[in-house]
Amino acid sequence: MLVLSRKQSQRIRVGDSVIVTVVRVSGDKVRIGI
Repeated sequence: MLVLSRKQSQRIRVGDSVIVTVVRVSGDKVRIGI
């Protein structure tokens, strides 16, 4: 398993067409946008 750390509003690009964005961090929950 690959584990990456990012702060709110930071993005991770997977391949050429997928971008994962950390939308919100609240307590122990993380909301992501794909």
